[in-house]
Amino acid sequence: MKESDDLISQYVQGKLRGVALERFERRLAEDDALAERVELLQKLHTAINDKRAFELEDKINHIGQRYFVEEEAKPALKPSFSETLLQQWKWIVFLLVLVLAYLFFLSQSGAPTNAQLYAQYFETYPLEDGKRGRPEADLYSAAVQEYQQGQYAKAAISFGQIVAADAENMPALFGQTQALLNKETVDWASVEKQLQQLSARDQHVYVQDAKWYLALVYLRQSKLEQAKSELQRIVDGGGPHAEKAVSLLRSVDNN
Repeated sequence: MKESDDLISQYVQGKLRGVALERFERRLAEDDALAERVELLQKLHTAINDKRAFELEDKINHIGQRYFVEEEAKPALKPSFSETLLQQWKWIVFLLVLVLAYLFFLSQSGAPTNAQLYAQYFETYPLEDGKRGRPEADLYSAAVQEYQQGQYAKAAISFGQIVAADAENMPALFGQTQALLNKETVDWASVEKQLQQLSARDQHVYVQDAKWYLALVYLRQSKLEQAKSELQRIVDGGGPHAEKAVSLLRSVDNN
C-alpha cells in the first residue's frame, strides 16, 4: 500500500496525530478528489465497524438474485445495443464497488506498517522558552517562537546556529531534533545521530524524551531490533513514556 493510502487509512481510523494530522487536513481542504475518496472510505469504515459488512454483502447478493429472477421473468425480447452496453456498465461499476470495499476491509484488518505506527505514536513536542539570562537566550527564544508557529525549517536553522557555537547545549540540540522531525522531508539518519547523542547524556531534562523519539525514529526506519531494545529500556526505567512504550512494543512484536 502506498504511503498516501496509509495516511488515508489512519485518518479514517482516527489514528493520525500531531503534525501528520495537520498536514493531512490541509491537503484534504485543498484536494476535492482526496476529500471524496476519504468520504467514501469513511462510510465503508463505519459500515464495517458497525458490523454491517455481512449484512451489506447479503443485501448485494439479494439484489443480484432478484435482478436475475426479474430478468428471467421478462419476455424474451432482444435488447438493443445501447441497453446491452448500459447493463454491462452497471455490472462493471457494481463489481468495482465490491472490489474497493473488499480491499478496504483487508487494509483495516491487516497489521499496521512501521510508518503507520510511527504516525500513530508521534506527537509534536510542546517546546517552551525556558532559557533566561544566557548569551544565546535571544536566539533560543527566536528559535522556539519559530517552532511554535510551525516554521520548522527556520527553527531547525536557528537551533543549529546555537549548537554550532556550543555543542554541549542540550536544549538547543533537542529543539533542533524536534524541528527536523516536523519538517515535510525528514533526514532520518541525521536526526537519529542527534537523538543518540542526547540519549547518551543523562544530565539534562530532555533525556527521557530523547530516548522516546529515538525509539520512534528507529521504528520509522524499520530498525526493529534497535527500536525494541530502546523501548524495553524505556519500560524498564519507568518515566513519562513507559506506558506508551509498553503499548508500542506490543504492537511491534505483533507485526
